[in-house]
Amino acid sequence: MKTTFQTFTGIVIGYGSIGRRHAKVLSQRAQTLIIVDTTDAARKAAAADHQDAKIVDEFRHLDANKFRWDETLPVISSWGPSHARLFHSLVDLGVRHILCEKPMASSVRDAEMMVQRAQQEGV
Repeated sequence: MKTTFQTFTGIVIGYGSIGRRHAKVLSQRAQTLIIVDTTDAARKAAAADHQDAKIVDEFRHLDANKFRWDETLPVISSWGPSHARLFHSLVDLGVRHILCEKPMASSVRDAEMMVQRAQQEGV
């Protein structure tokens, strides 16, 4: 059975200027919106902008039993040096659809490793 986009949980990691744009779109299209940011100010802004969203400081703090990771659409919009680590952590959880903002990674090697893993695991 193919899942439609509206049944996905949208996860925005990083609620800066770009993350805000992604959250706005996902709030209108995904069934559930989760916003992840490590800073208090960003979490407060996210809570004010998206009253129905779940706001957390680390995506690892989400209860994996409450939704299926393979039915999520995370958007990595945090600072570039964290992108590769976040990508691999999400794939480890079973995520198969990821949008990663630029820069994709902080090094060519990290970006190549992300692409290779995505190809190997069908991400």
